[in-house]
Amino acid sequence: MEVALKGIIFLVALLHLFFLGFEMFAWGTIGKKIFRQFSSEFFPKTKVLAAWIYSSFTASKKIFWVQGFPALVPLLLIVILHF
Repeated sequence: MEVALKGIIFLVALLHLFFLGFEMFAWGTIGKKIFRQFSSEFFPKTKVLAAWIYSSFTASKKIFWVQGFPALVPLLLIVILHF
């Protein structure tokens, strides 16, 4: 069970590394395609703040399911298995 838990933690870490790479390096290119509701002038102006804006002030509830929920799964498993 410990190996499975560490595997899940590793997969969540990889997922968050993907988010980090997207927010740091692909915000101005792929970000425009994904977030069509924003004007094209928005992306160059917010490149430095992209991670903060995307993670903190997103209007979409989807962010919880994409980033938050996968991180909660191993956290809950750690609590259940160790307490």
